[in-house]
Amino acid sequence: MKRICINLLVCVVGMLVVTGATRNAQGLELRLESVREAQLVGEPSDIRLFLVNKGPEPALIDRAFLQLNIEMEMGGEWLACGQQQFAILPGVREKAEWQRIEPGGELLIGLGGFWCPEDAGPASRGRSWRERPGDYKLRVEASHRVPAQALEQIGPAPDGANEWTLRSKVIAIAVNEPTGIDAEALGWAREHGHDPAFSVEVANAFPDSRYADWAVWKLLSIHGGKPEQLKEAMERGFYPGWNSVPDPSSPDGRRTVNAGEDMARWRIEQGERLLRKGNFPYARDVRLSVAVSYAAIGNKEKAVQLLNSLKSETGTPESQWAAGFLALQGWQ
Repeated sequence: MKRICINLLVCVVGMLVVTGATRNAQGLELRLESVREAQLVGEPSDIRLFLVNKGPEPALIDRAFLQLNIEMEMGGEWLACGQQQFAILPGVREKAEWQRIEPGGELLIGLGGFWCPEDAGPASRGRSWRERPGDYKLRVEASHRVPAQALEQIGPAPDGANEWTLRSKVIAIAVNEPTGIDAEALGWAREHGHDPAFSVEVANAFPDSRYADWAVWKLLSIHGGKPEQLKEAMERGFYPGWNSVPDPSSPDGRRTVNAGEDMARWRIEQGERLLRKGNFPYARDVRLSVAVSYAAIGNKEKAVQLLNSLKSETGTPESQWAAGFLALQGWQ
């Protein structure tokens, strides 16, 4: 099935395990998916929304005309989790950006971060669903409407750009209380006012915790970079780019690592450590980063071995990426 991705960063992960979908009379289906069925308190969620064309004709949509209504069941009650809307602003876009979905194809709409209950923002610690252990259910309603005012600005909508409202099926997500070192890391993060995931302070204080893994992964991931872009930057010695990494021995808990081979070696060391621990949700993405980092330090043999391993796992974004990079390098 062909996938068209609006957000390349979201497309970096392969396996999806929890799904729900509905279809309208034109054959369009709204499918809601989560990368994993369960997560720890305070971990980031990865929830995705796809528009699938199972009808006989191509469909066209423009993200600017989408409105998403998010609802979650908490404690046996369905609560509103807010709207996500993308509008054409006068003077910003003078024409529509129609995306075509062929029969049998699908479009990743993306689903940004959301608070639930709706008013449980960053200042309301412990109230949002990610901060409270429990079993949750989620559904999304998506509407595609082209207002008359927009048509005056962008011109008539083409054939296939229909108006519709779809609701996804319900998916379930469990948020679990951490144990052991993870529980210690979460408690320390809350006591000191840090977000447990992606926090350098938490990574330094509890390097073996699951929460520290997220901070390291953020520095490892290629984040949707294209093979040709990375190849060019690598040849100029600029990939991976320099960064500030966790370092508990330094006064401020950070250390600057230079671009090129230095950062590549750091990524290899940290990526292989993550993979040895196991059970990281984005392990395939970590493997890709490690493979490209081996290429950056000139270890072609190891890079080719790892890239071919990813290439063999067909049907994943990492497989496609690895194949493209191997072809660009002329490697087998």
